[in-house]
Amino acid sequence: MSFNPLAAALDAQTATIDAMADATRKASMAPERAAEMETIEVGMTPADVVYEENKLELLHYESMTDEQNEVPILIVYALINKPYILDLQPDRSVVRRLLEAGHDVYLIDWNEPSRLDQHLGLHDYVNRYIDNCVGAVAERSDQESINLLGYCMGGTMSAMYAALNPEKINALGLMAAGLCFDRTGGVLEQWGSDEHYDPQDVVDTFGNVPAEYLDTGFALMDPVDNYVSKYI
Repeated sequence: MSFNPLAAALDAQTATIDAMADATRKASMAPERAAEMETIEVGMTPADVVYEENKLELLHYESMTDEQNEVPILIVYALINKPYILDLQPDRSVVRRLLEAGHDVYLIDWNEPSRLDQHLGLHDYVNRYIDNCVGAVAERSDQESINLLGYCMGGTMSAMYAALNPEKINALGLMAAGLCFDRTGGVLEQWGSDEHYDPQDVVDTFGNVPAEYLDTGFALMDPVDNYVSKYI
């Protein structure tokens, strides 16, 4: 079958026009969608705070089954996001799915740090905060070891903790966790390399890195998708 350049050009033009029309239609819905977002309640699965340290709160979710697995799950969330991401709505909730499956679920909510926390390092988060939470969960459940589920940076720290304390961890689960940092894998890592800036300068200037600083950096990795497509 011979190639018809005129037909191909016409098909491409038609596809472009259709895409533009679809984008216009979706963009017109953006104000309504934005207004709806303000009324949505998130993180509504019932839970009690069973341990506190500094800003950290350890949440224990109410059971949804008559019987639960003996070994509990401790979710270690990321330091820079809100943990309700794992409990958005009843039909979009990792926490709720775990509870419905009969798991005993705990979650670390780091909350927002203050300038008093700007000098905390991985040693503090891994060897003190996570270790204390693991101890609290193990004691409450009368278990020698527990299950650890880490998300994003929380997954990276969970892997560190499990490697250092294998006797305290029954099983390790990771979601979107960075583990290999021996080579550059993307634009954000290029921007964050020692060649372009010194992280200590950021800490010295801001104390804790501002949320807007991180949010913009991640968003600019794919600006169209992060600023437009996901809202329409």
